[in-house]
Amino acid sequence: MKHGKWMLLLALVPMVAACGDDSGGSDVATDDAAADDGAGADADADADADMGADADAEPDAEVEEEADAEVTSDESGDEATGETTEDAGDEVADDGGPPPPDWSCLGSVTWATPTETSLDMTGTVLDYVTDAPIEGATVKVCARSDAACATPLDEGTTDALGQVTLTVPLGTTGFDGYFDVSATGYVTVLRYTVEPITEMPPEAGRIVSMADTTTFAMLAAAAGVTPDPTRGHLVISALDCNPTYAAGVSLEVDTADVSSTAVYMIGGLPSTSATETDSSGAAGFINLPAGAATISTTLVSTGEAIASTDITIRAGTAALFPLPPTP
Repeated sequence: MKHGKWMLLLALVPMVAACGDDSGGSDVATDDAAADDGAGADADADADADMGADADAEPDAEVEEEADAEVTSDESGDEATGETTEDAGDEVADDGGPPPPDWSCLGSVTWATPTETSLDMTGTVLDYVTDAPIEGATVKVCARSDAACATPLDEGTTDALGQVTLTVPLGTTGFDGYFDVSATGYVTVLRYTVEPITEMPPEAGRIVSMADTTTFAMLAAAAGVTPDPTRGHLVISALDCNPTYAAGVSLEVDTADVSSTAVYMIGGLPSTSATETDSSGAAGFINLPAGAATISTTLVSTGEAIASTDITIRAGTAALFPLPPTP
């Protein structure tokens, strides 16, 4: 399962690891087995070392003396070069992790304007678990003001490759509506556009992955929640100014109540106790009241507002979108 598939349940993708999908449960089981084998090997090695301790006491002492000499030599070398073990460790940590989020655009965000009045956009609909194309899915282009998408701006059905080409109106400011994606046996997806579409998005931005109803219930169960069919759900990717997935971001929904559950992905697992994103930027809510809602994100370290957008939570559906800084 690829993290880049966040176009549907981006925030919940790693939850399958807790439930046993092809990249989660099996990997976890393999890792656990490897860990157990490693632990067993260490225990055997320790036992062997203990059994031979008395017989090898004098050679061990010589080895320790040689090791001490090597350490002394290494320390002298470090002093000569001006490098320390601590510094080297810092370099590894800096190189090994993602760079810190870039928030330099906060307070000065501007969006591009289109050069065309419309574009013909081809999108692909895939099964969330198998990555197989979903044939026969209905995809609608919807104005944001049309909460039920009762009057689609365009509509089509996916072919055997899971693809459909639709005309998206851009107007003078770009398309800021949403795509209503439905298929028999799957949870309907409302794929919102926060930053208006003004030109052809990259291919990754035109893929929607859909979870069937059983899988979605399993994902929610991984967070200890039972989906309420009279309520809706939300999944976002918190983005910085680059835009890349961002840590340290909190998600708020003004209509969330005691029956709503916030979920953050922490270290690849769902957490209902976390209060901010990790470097995956993944967060969401399960069981939000149906109706109009304001979605906002905040930089936890400073309290600065990052983004805010108004959407409609529709019962029995999952609203999802990347959420970059907004003007």
